[in-house]
Amino acid sequence: MVNYNIIFVLPGSLTLSGVTTWSVEMCRRLTATQRVVPLIKHVSAYSDIDITLPPQVSIIECPNPVYPGSLHLTERDVALGYLPAYQSHLPGIIIPNWSHGTYAACALITKTQASNIRTIGYAHADDPEYYNWLTYYEPIIHRFVAVSQEIGEQLAALIPHRQADIVVKPYAVNTPKQLKRRYSTRPEPLQLVYAGRISEHQKRVSDLVRLAEILSRNQVNFQLRIIGEGADKDVLRQKIASLEPSTRQRITFEAGLSPDQMPAVWQAADIFLLVSAFEGTSIAMLEAMAQGCVPVVTEVSGAKAVIQGGQNGFMVPVNALEEMGQMIGQLDTDRTRLCEIGHQAHQTVAARYDYDDYMAWFLNMADEVWREAPRPWPANRPLLPHKRSGPELPELYRNVVSNLSGQDIARYVPLSRIIQGLGFKLANQPGFGWLYRFRSLGKKIVGD
Repeated sequence: MVNYNIIFVLPGSLTLSGVTTWSVEMCRRLTATQRVVPLIKHVSAYSDIDITLPPQVSIIECPNPVYPGSLHLTERDVALGYLPAYQSHLPGIIIPNWSHGTYAACALITKTQASNIRTIGYAHADDPEYYNWLTYYEPIIHRFVAVSQEIGEQLAALIPHRQADIVVKPYAVNTPKQLKRRYSTRPEPLQLVYAGRISEHQKRVSDLVRLAEILSRNQVNFQLRIIGEGADKDVLRQKIASLEPSTRQRITFEAGLSPDQMPAVWQAADIFLLVSAFEGTSIAMLEAMAQGCVPVVTEVSGAKAVIQGGQNGFMVPVNALEEMGQMIGQLDTDRTRLCEIGHQAHQTVAARYDYDDYMAWFLNMADEVWREAPRPWPANRPLLPHKRSGPELPELYRNVVSNLSGQDIARYVPLSRIIQGLGFKLANQPGFGWLYRFRSLGKKIVGD
């Protein structure tokens, strides 16, 4: 008889993302272990996607409207707004996924119920924010799971005293045993798909528009399908609308779909696109490859461990859109090679990212963690990290950001995130891609 639950938290609610896809599938599979599997979801600015879950998955609404990543989140918000939901299915292992607020709720529980909770920290992306959360809340985290080798190495450098508790384990995805699909043949257009968060920060979604312009200029026959929700969807729509009609008619932009709908999307696609500045190990990439899509992606965390250039996909440096366009053009010309690489992509994922193996590993890790001694939050450590500006900076900060963005977003977003976002926006402009070479220096200046 299992004597603890495994609880997943979705700080951004049930929106289309790799973290949502992974958490939902884990909940489904854990129902086979005779557990009630709780899924805590916070309030989001975006609509939930339609997801069907087994009755054993208990969805717990966290009604507090304060976003777990808000700069203005207080300990009182955590205690009164989050704690009831988080405590409702203890004893258990909680996977907060991301944000200060979710980890703070776990830390607060350990102050009075340390024996009833264990915390597993997932680093889902090679992003300073993940390193912030995991290093600050390190005292309560029993195991750190890095979804790529690059992330594991970074964590080991940041918390060397916890190296024994850092595990590198990429995700698993559902993969058909046999690939039964067709690929577009000439003169049909190549079917390109991007599915994920519509965000300039990290995802660099406007690069999809620039890529479409390059493909049109190179006379590549294509259709681009963009699927997702996010903060920059209106900006992306405007960029698409500003294209020449001959290019614009090749692009469709759709709202987010549920994980259950995505296999059919990938089966109808020839090429999976990823133009991100950074990732963890992209779940969308693995899912697309599982269905025989050829990945054409940027060289980001996790991709190098999966893709062998020219054999099961293609990689280019961040912002190297001309090079990406040339690769897609070659596949447009040689559809036989498209098919061969697509089948190799499927075989790669089937051999290395199987869910049965992943679940056996995960359950063994969970049992090990549950047997470990509790890790209470240090009494003298603030529950939330201090992120406050000096008395004279905030007004100047808000004015500058408002003038640059047209919105008073400075009241809700940390200064470091604003600077990062403006940097991404500038580096996205033609002729400024070289700014990405200074990413490491930027981290030192802005801070993680």
